[in-house]
Amino acid sequence: MIKTTIVRDSHGCLHIWKGFHTPKYHPLTPTVNGSEADMFVQSCTAIDGIRKYITAEETEQLESGYSIHCTTLPAEYLIK
Repeated sequence: MIKTTIVRDSHGCLHIWKGFHTPKYHPLTPTVNGSEADMFVQSCTAIDGIRKYITAEETEQLESGYSIHCTTLPAEYLIK
């Protein structure tokens, strides 16, 4: 498992960074320290796969426009 920060944009896509951060909000391209996400997920199937690793409360926070700090996402998701 890896520490990640996840935020959902206005189109429902997920932006994921390694580590815990506070993203700067933007409706389409949130950033952390001026950098775009380490991983951008737009496929509904991939988003559903990621949701299997986060709690219902975290899912609710994402859908409400908040970023979450997650420790349950497998590291394989962010290996390049």
